[in-house]
Amino acid sequence: MNAFDLITDIFARPQADTEANVRRLTPAQLTYLRDLIEAEGPTEAIEYRRNGLVWSPAGRHKYILAEDLSARRRAVHTVTRLSNLTPTGAGRLF
Repeated sequence: MNAFDLITDIFARPQADTEANVRRLTPAQLTYLRDLIEAEGPTEAIEYRRNGLVWSPAGRHKYILAEDLSARRRAVHTVTRLSNLTPTGAGRLF
């Protein structure tokens, strides 16, 4: 499984009380997804932030993986999908 397959699978299942472009993740899912992104993606497409990372692969979508450090045991970590109307080949959307 690669990172795109996992994200597609995560967004295929609707979650109650969340927006259409946001999904809650368990700590295990967040760790696995982050490991997949870091293993297969080019490093220039990954931007590390204080509470997570921003992944900008080539294409229409940009993903923000946010980790809630105050609540490690609850599933409050999130992945947010941002879209652009025109795809890019350089790996940067904005």
